[in-house]
Amino acid sequence: SGAAYSVSVLCFGDSLTEGYCNYGRLFHPYSIQFSKLLLAQHPTALVVTDGYSGAGTVQLLLRLKEVVAERQTHFAKPYDFVVILSGTNDLGTLSMSPETITQNIKAMHEEAWASGAPYTVAVTIPDASCDRDWYIERRTKINNALREWAKENSERMLLLDLEPALPHRSLSAQDRKKYWDDHLHLSPAGYDQ
Repeated sequence: SGAAYSVSVLCFGDSLTEGYCNYGRLFHPYSIQFSKLLLAQHPTALVVTDGYSGAGTVQLLLRLKEVVAERQTHFAKPYDFVVILSGTNDLGTLSMSPETITQNIKAMHEEAWASGAPYTVAVTIPDASCDRDWYIERRTKINNALREWAKENSERMLLLDLEPALPHRSLSAQDRKKYWDDHLHLSPAGYDQ
């Protein structure tokens, strides 16, 4: 049962949550390293990874509703934390505004709270190799909105600000090769950061 775990965490999102690398021939989710760190402090913790390569915020919102409903069906309690990393795949969809992407991400957090999860973690969209102004502007708008919203909901929401923590364009060529697999996805060493 879910009550046997001291803390339960759902890591939810797109290919960056799934740990996509090596053109989809390898998956190394960040939750591997996160689990090691969490288990060192909470030996009975549970970390579940639920990532979907290629999924946008609309698809992920629908999927999250299924995931939390399934949790409610099979376990006595909801996840303690739901970590949400989403929006990367929608950045290039110019028909979807940054405001709509942000609203979809917010709706995922609201869905997690409605399921009984007391806390969520908003993860900002990380840097990428794209240096087009429109792309950077869209990512910045979404990330700034998430930062502000996390402050407004600090009693039930944490912020993991990946954008400055995992740079792409400002790294040396050697570090870029070490931490990044392609223009958008991390290497196993990058996911472990």
